Amino acid sequence: SQKGGIDMYRTASVLGYGLIPMVIMAVLGIFISLQSTFGTIVAGLCIFWSTATASRFFATANAMQQQRWLVAYPVGLFYTVFSLLTVF
Repeated sequence: SQKGGIDMYRTASVLGYGLIPMVIMAVLGIFISLQSTFGTIVAGLCIFWSTATASRFFATANAMQQQRWLVAYPVGLFYTVFSLLTVF
């Protein structure tokens, strides 16, 4: 059972830290078009990287290692939206 929870500052910090791969993808998108097969692969890798990092931090901060994949789903959707905004 969870005692305290996670505050808004820590949540924003973890989600912001997870945006680093999206920033790298955006910089890459300045030089090459991401609306191709290559862009799809890069976007998928960045979504996976961001989701894995943020869900690991959330699971560690809340002492819920058994529910990491439960946390990863909404976090992955969050980063998918940012990826779509970056690609298109």
